[in-house]
Amino acid sequence: MDIKFTSNILWASIAHQCRLDAVLRILRNVLS
Repeated sequence: MDIKFTSNILWASIAHQCRLDAVLRILRNVLS
């Protein structure tokens, strides 16, 4: 198991999750 490769995937998923979170928050603000 390549640790660097694994951490890259982890960082990518975390960044994606944060983006998703931000988008949902913006949508909620717009709709409310």
